[in-house]
Amino acid sequence: MSKLLQFFIGIAMLCYLQITYAAGTSSISFFASNNADVIKPQQAYERLLSEAQDQLNTTMVEVMQSNHMEQSKSEDIIGMYQMESGRNVTADNTKMFTTSPYQIISNTKAFELAKELAKALKQESVAVFIPDADASISDTVIHLKSHPYHLDETLKLINETLPHEYSQAFSIHLGNKLGGYENTTISSIEWLGSKIDPKVIHKIFPKEEMLSRHGKTFLVFKNGQKEEI
Repeated sequence: MSKLLQFFIGIAMLCYLQITYAAGTSSISFFASNNADVIKPQQAYERLLSEAQDQLNTTMVEVMQSNHMEQSKSEDIIGMYQMESGRNVTADNTKMFTTSPYQIISNTKAFELAKELAKALKQESVAVFIPDADASISDTVIHLKSHPYHLDETLKLINETLPHEYSQAFSIHLGNKLGGYENTTISSIEWLGSKIDPKVIHKIFPKEEMLSRHGKTFLVFKNGQKEEI
């Protein structure tokens, strides 16, 4: 192989790595639900498999497509969060929509999209995670691989062993969801916000893999106001 050919291959690989890095750091994620009541995790799971989730998916896709947003990833998850009205903690059937890493979106545009989603879904707010390498950690995920984790036992573990604020807002990513509520397993749990300390979570799940991302997380309300968490 000539030195000139090696040079061009090296340049091509460098460009590929730069594109791959950008792809992993520029996607913006939106977390939204269409539930308006205080419900338990089993009810959220049932909604996840029902027409309610289909309606949520349809509405989110319509809003994103009307704004010419390209989708990179979409996932049905169970959310747990403290409602602004009444401060009750509820479970939710939730959709996580992640934009294409090759479509650059400004923060202002992301906030406009979140506001539009909140209004279309009749929700208090929509959560938005915006990657930012210069910001603090704001997205913490624990991947549960050492043994099967089921919903009730894992929720009990979180509520009884982690600090109170860690049980007020998090997302549950399911491994399989078609075997019924009691048999459904969890693939990972995700906490958004800069107030979360990954080390605290890892003490409770010492055998599991931890992934943390730098960025900023906002709650965007339907009136356009936003709050960084």
